[in-house]
Amino acid sequence: YLVSIVQKNDEDVLKLSEDFVTVKAAERVAVDMLNQQLREMKNGIKLVKKTALKFTPNPTCPMDEAPDTLEDDLLELSQMGKFSLSAEAKIKSLSNEFDNAKSNFSDLLDF
Repeated sequence: YLVSIVQKNDEDVLKLSEDFVTVKAAERVAVDMLNQQLREMKNGIKLVKKTALKFTPNPTCPMDEAPDTLEDDLLELSQMGKFSLSAEAKIKSLSNEFDNAKSNFSDLLDF
């Protein structure tokens, strides 16, 4: 019923999906760039954590053998370590939100 009304009054509305062809191409470029930036941030935080652990005073065991919980406890001892833990949590949250946005946008384009 709605389609017949739109066909009578404004057929251009039915061609709306054609307008999204360029949006799909633009979406790919931005997503690829954002994925790369997220990877760079994750790698940067790994380096910050490694540096913070290197300069943590008197660790009780070698860093190569430290479990994640011990590593996090050691990172809490310095400002750089606290920053790295906070930034890592924010980057994980951002990554999850980004994945959700990609999924929603893909669903929208499929619509």
